[in-house]
Amino acid sequence: MRWLAGHSFWKTLFICWAISPTAMLFVAVLLEGRLPSLDLHVQFLSFFPGDLFLGAMMAGLLTLAKRVRAQRHWYNSLWWHVSIQLFTLLAAGGLMYSEFQQGYYPTGAMLSPTKFYHHVGLYGVYGYAILATLVAVIFGSEWTQRFIVVFVLCLLPALVWACLVYRDAALTPEQARPKAANAHVANWIPFWEPGWWDSLTRR
Repeated sequence: MRWLAGHSFWKTLFICWAISPTAMLFVAVLLEGRLPSLDLHVQFLSFFPGDLFLGAMMAGLLTLAKRVRAQRHWYNSLWWHVSIQLFTLLAAGGLMYSEFQQGYYPTGAMLSPTKFYHHVGLYGVYGYAILATLVAVIFGSEWTQRFIVVFVLCLLPALVWACLVYRDAALTPEQARPKAANAHVANWIPFWEPGWWDSLTRR
């Protein structure tokens, strides 16, 4: 959280976009030997451009969090942060299990680096940072008229992201399978394995 917080809005936005979607693409290149397509016809909209909107919301909340009073409260206590972290990790695990049960991903894809990065790293850890910041901003800020306007503006990108998530959730199995095949692959090859470069240039 210290690494994420305390910067200007634009620097924070750069960091958030570096976490996703940029880092996800690097994980795919280095650890899977492929570059996922960002074509909206074969990419889940909740990831791209969805994560751009999610990062904008996070950057706004972290910028607002600099105004939170530096006092001890339940929302910055250890037990609260541990509870949020456990909740987001359990939610990420439950989502992975649900997707495996639906059969969109073979076992190799479920164990792929991008799958772990997306679910454990983004849903589990990044999700914790978003939830912890959101709660701290809500309960630790002075609700002036100016704050309300800025707070609503921070949440607008999240509304766009939620709409894109809804679009993805409404896909039929026939529509979702090609997107799932582009998102995570079973035959991934890390950069230290023979054939990584051939795999990267072939896909």
